[in-house]
Amino acid sequence: VSKIPITQRVVDKNGKSLFLANVEFFNEKSESIEQVKTNSVGKYQAQLFPGNYKVLIKKIEPLSKTQLECVQTITVDDNISILELPMIIIK
Repeated sequence: VSKIPITQRVVDKNGKSLFLANVEFFNEKSESIEQVKTNSVGKYQAQLFPGNYKVLIKKIEPLSKTQLECVQTITVDDNISILELPMIIIK
């Protein structure tokens, strides 16, 4: 069984791409197994084995110092070649 590429775009409530947001993946035992950052258009890419994961996305706004945070649960299926998650809005 090989890892599946996962991509997702992350934006704020105004639809602005979140650059360098921290994206952390946790397995079913709540162990952190992968960390990536979003790129200049708010997209991240990770490689995960099939299974269920909790995804924590965090970004501190540089001007207001407000912490934006979002948690989602994803399932990575082994019969797909790439998992493109729908865009997520962090408030």
